[in-house]
Amino acid sequence: MNELTWTKNAQMGKYLYPVNQASARWQTLETLTDKIEACAVPDYIIQELPTEELLELVLDYPLNINIFLYTSMADGIRNIATYNPTLRAFLNRNDSAVAIQSFFNNYGQEISDSDSWEIFLKKSIMRCLLEEFAPTNDEFNEIITNVQTPRGTNVPVYDRSSQEDLSEDKKKEFCKKMLDTYQGIVIMGEPTLKYNCHSFAWYEHSKRNTYWMNDPSAYWMDESYYFIGDSATADFQRIYYPGTNNEHSGIVYDCNGQFVISKWGPGPLVIHKWNVCPYVFDTVNQSVKFFEENNKMPDFQ
Repeated sequence: MNELTWTKNAQMGKYLYPVNQASARWQTLETLTDKIEACAVPDYIIQELPTEELLELVLDYPLNINIFLYTSMADGIRNIATYNPTLRAFLNRNDSAVAIQSFFNNYGQEISDSDSWEIFLKKSIMRCLLEEFAPTNDEFNEIITNVQTPRGTNVPVYDRSSQEDLSEDKKKEFCKKMLDTYQGIVIMGEPTLKYNCHSFAWYEHSKRNTYWMNDPSAYWMDESYYFIGDSATADFQRIYYPGTNNEHSGIVYDCNGQFVISKWGPGPLVIHKWNVCPYVFDTVNQSVKFFEENNKMPDFQ
């Protein structure tokens, strides 16, 4: 039950999230589930707001950074909609398209490196909504190729060696937002569109990796890795988070401390507690799996 007091800000004329990255309470929220509960907007507010004002709550949602941490922003929006009631409500409004057009009338559609991080994030979300969840792979000049498991099974990947990446300024702003949102994480590599969590965990444990892998299941299906259980027994085992459009992989960094190193979508390479990440938001029904491959130690480069 949300016991927070929600009142409209008199000066701005809109509702503001009482718990966000700038508030003291945020620092006490360890898991994503804790943060989701603290950011839940009461139903009566959602129901009473006109669609354009509801959109403001959607765009101000403190956990919107998570939208960037999936294979595509469309996948990110679908996943965040499962736990953000304002986004779910907005997507179901009949006049959502009018509110989207009004936003672009005020801010324009073009994304510029001179945009602040907040405007950059909001425009990116709005463009995705405008395109009605069009697959983002079309915007990449990607070549599909294969890598091999230790036992020689082909695994399809996207070769992103020629992919244009985020600017250095946006990478720094991205990292700052991640550190503000997730306490206790350590950033080990900068945000990049070139490789993702599965490619890092199962194929090449290097920040020079340029392959994006959508499905790592071949690594255990051909028994290159064998299933350990639902808890780690040693460092450097692989962790896999099952799901629907929110699957995630990592490497056990510290078994005793339950720390994992993993790449967060196009975001940074991060050391974190296994349950402190954007991909664990249902601790009751969501489980993880651990695998091992011949006790080989990855070489983090």
